[in-house]
Amino acid sequence: MEYNLFIEHHEKIQPRKMRASRQKGAIGTGWEDDFTNILSFYLNSDRKALENLCQLILGKDYAKPMSIETQYITKYGRPDIVITLASGSLLIIECKVDATLQPEQLQRYLKIESKPSAQTYVALFSKRLIEIPENVLEDHRYKRPETSAHYFWTDLYGAIPRPSAYNPGTEMIRSFFLDYFGAIGFAPSSLDHHWSNLFEDRTIDQNRRVQKEFGRKLSLLRKWLKEQNYKISSVSHSSIQSVPKSGLLTEIPVPVYLLLIGPARARKDCMMRSHAAQINNEVLRVAFTFDILEPPEISWSLYQSFPTPMRDSNNNLWWPTKPYIYSNKRVRLEFVSNLYNFIESGNNIEVWIKSGCVTVIDTICELVKTKIF
Repeated sequence: MEYNLFIEHHEKIQPRKMRASRQKGAIGTGWEDDFTNILSFYLNSDRKALENLCQLILGKDYAKPMSIETQYITKYGRPDIVITLASGSLLIIECKVDATLQPEQLQRYLKIESKPSAQTYVALFSKRLIEIPENVLEDHRYKRPETSAHYFWTDLYGAIPRPSAYNPGTEMIRSFFLDYFGAIGFAPSSLDHHWSNLFEDRTIDQNRRVQKEFGRKLSLLRKWLKEQNYKISSVSHSSIQSVPKSGLLTEIPVPVYLLLIGPARARKDCMMRSHAAQINNEVLRVAFTFDILEPPEISWSLYQSFPTPMRDSNNNLWWPTKPYIYSNKRVRLEFVSNLYNFIESGNNIEVWIKSGCVTVIDTICELVKTKIF
């Protein structure tokens, strides 16, 4: 399996930092600092991506970037990223994930001095829409798209060159970083605005309503699983967790601990590149979980024996992920299909979800019957 350090770091470090931030009453603080450092590291490693970013922001004021620094300390505050340009000007980028702006934050950054006869430019990138003060919007040094008050992370995703090959070096690190942006929800969604809320903060009413709406569309699948002697519970409103109480999946050398079924962001880092290229950033996932520290032999056997891609009765294609460790103590083997296809089925969504997921589960059970392990 290709090791994507961006995603691995996020999986292991970010949850702890987010818990610490919530305890301090400052949701998102640790997340943003760590993300900023990752972004700076990547841009330092990919000169073309850095140049594209500067061109996106500066337009006619573009000058070649010479250096990039994070957590740049000044008497007016500590900007997330400061890029020094060949002209002597500074490009300050403020990075926001969940947090909002501090009082007068952008105004203070506009006061940071660059070299004589040079300019200080400021841009804001955010995951969500943030209200920008009018006096900032009117300042020609504040850079933004023509149709928006600030940039979004999807704008940066669009500025990164697409890898032309997956060879060691810059092309590969670009591919890894784009996969990382997809995994954390910063890549353009294949879903409409309504359904994209499936992956947003479930404590917000609008998002929670959408997530519960999708969760209800698992009712036919939930009924089928109960008939097959699974113990069912809900997860994060939009997914179900099912524990096999008997049957083939409990009789293999390392039993399946549980199945997690629902919408998810694609783990493209755990897929063959040729398969990942056919997957959107949002998928319907059937995840087989093993309560063990390392991927057991049975998980690799199932991954290698799964017909790839598998076509279900509604012509939706399914691909496997390589078994991977999560939570530092369990292993997942996932089978995924583009979520967009199920949502676009309209009134058939419940039937299509049940049909696709049952086909995956039945296929795995048939492989177990053949004693592939």
